[in-house]
Formats: sequence, structure tokens, C-alpha cells
Amino acid sequence: MLKKYIEHLEKSERELNLNFKNKRHLFNALTHPSFANENKVDSLFEKYEFLGDSVLNFVITSYIFKEYPDYSEGELTVLRASLVNEEVLTEVSEEINIKKLLLLGKGVDSESLNKILVDALESIVGAIFLDKGIEESEKFIKNALKSYLTGKKVLPVDYKTKLQEITLKKLGILPSYKVVKEKGPVHRRKYFTVVEIKGKMRGMGEGRSKKIAEQEAAKEAIKKGLI
Repeated sequence: MLKKYIEHLEKSERELNLNFKNKRHLFNALTHPSFANENKVDSLFEKYEFLGDSVLNFVITSYIFKEYPDYSEGELTVLRASLVNEEVLTEVSEEINIKKLLLLGKGVDSESLNKILVDALESIVGAIFLDKGIEESEKFIKNALKSYLTGKKVLPVDYKTKLQEITLKKLGILPSYKVVKEKGPVHRRKYFTVVEIKGKMRGMGEGRSKKIAEQEAAKEAIKKGLI
């Protein structure tokens, strides 16, 4: 079993074009809780993800702050939210082929896979930071997001941030989101969310995650133009 893990980590390093000083960091980053539970091994995946999320946001914030000196704080916020958008990170994870590298349990369904891939990308960033520091983390992130950072690929619109800007500017308040309905089994859950402004429902959205449902609700609110 140990030999199998070592071979998998060596293959993963080649795929990611990385060379870890401490292979345990990569193992922790790739061992999803579902796999850990089924194989009775420890999993630090979520802690590495937590760290990687912070490193990712720091690197992107630092990059756009330097690259767009004329942008206002609000414009930088919208741009950052677009770059760390779930849709973007899912595509990046697929390009890197993280699914092939990730140690997953057999019970993981396809519908929850996108979020897991994003979590795994952040977990890998956390592992790189622990093993190599911020410079190598920055290099990995910029290379992974290169197509978006250089404008070769169009960024998706972050409707939540856009709606927040509109309501702050016009009303001086923030919109609020509320899940009004959940449908389907846990592994195929669909969320229905409304966005309220001054206590009135202005949009409704649905999606396989609360974040997606909130984006759809904000999108509807903006398109209706009732703010």
C-alpha cells in the first residue's frame, strides 16, 4: 500500500510540474476526507484547503493591485471575485487534471465533484506554501490562471459583487440572501435562494450549491432593474 501511495505522489508531482521536499504535504493535499474515511487514514485536506484559500486570495489581490493601479477599491474587489470564481477555479482544476491525481472515496458523486476539485486546487496551493513558501505558491497560481490573467479567456461576471456595488451606491445598504428551499438527496442537493433588498424579494436563483444559487438570484435582480 505504501509503495502504491509513493508511486501516485511521484506521478502527481510530474503532472503538476512540482518537486516537494516533504512528500507528506502533497499526500495531505490530495487525500480527500471521503478517501480517508474509507481507507482508515488521516486527512488534513480541509486544513490545507483553508490555508490555500488564503494564499490564493493574497496572491491574486497582490497581482491585480499592482497590475491595475488606476482601479478603485470597488473595481479591484469585482475583479478579484471574478478571478477566484468557482467557475474559473473549476476550469483551472480540470486543465491541471486534478481529478486524476485526487485520492477520492468511491461514494463521491459527479454532481459534487466540481466543488471538490476547487477545494483540491486550494489544498494543493496550501501544500506548496507549506513546502516551498510564498514565491513558489505565487508562481504556481499565476501559471494556473495565466489564461485569465492575460485576458485570453473571458472572466465570468460576479453578479453578487455587482449587485452589492449597486445597492451600496444607490441605497447605502447590502443585499441579503436566504435559502428558501432545498430539494433532492444530500449528494444531489439543489438550493433555491432569494435575494432581498430593504426587506423585499428582488430575485430568485437555483443551483447545486448555495453560492451558485446566490449568483443566479443576484443576476435576476440586476436584470429586473428594480433597485
